[in-house]
Amino acid sequence: MVRASLPLSAVEGAAWSAFVRAHDLVTRRLDADLRAAADLTLSEFEILLHLAWAGGERRMAQIGQDLVLTGGGVTRIVARLEKLGLIERRSCPGDGRGVFAVLTERGRAKQLTAHRIHVEGVRRLFLAHASPRELRTLGRILGSVVNAARGSKSAADAACALDARGSARPGRNDSR
Repeated sequence: MVRASLPLSAVEGAAWSAFVRAHDLVTRRLDADLRAAADLTLSEFEILLHLAWAGGERRMAQIGQDLVLTGGGVTRIVARLEKLGLIERRSCPGDGRGVFAVLTERGRAKQLTAHRIHVEGVRRLFLAHASPRELRTLGRILGSVVNAARGSKSAADAACALDARGSARPGRNDSR
């Protein structure tokens, strides 16, 4: 139930504040763990993971949309990953304006190494603090929040694909 009146109730304020603080603290710790152990930022790792889930390649605009990054943010992160030899950029065969980020073998190996660090951190910092039932409930709640905040999905990525190996599957936590 959405209430339009202000201010937030004590329960609403406490829930919102806890969510914001938890997100900030957990993502900072995950970022620090990844920097120390894999020389990747959390954002860099998320792009590598997203590409792995997508079968190794994804349109850059779609990466930004899926990971909630600006176009400039995606470009900056992809430039660093490309400099490190972890991804390559390729033009879209059917649309000269479209650019794909493509995971290299070196990038896949780095993603697999970093994935273990990330999963351990997610379990330690987040999952260990709730029961499976609570996690299912939280997943439904946050899924509803994401859907409401995003509105309708765009099919911009459908017009051009390098191949049909798969699509991104946000929420899936495996390393294939």
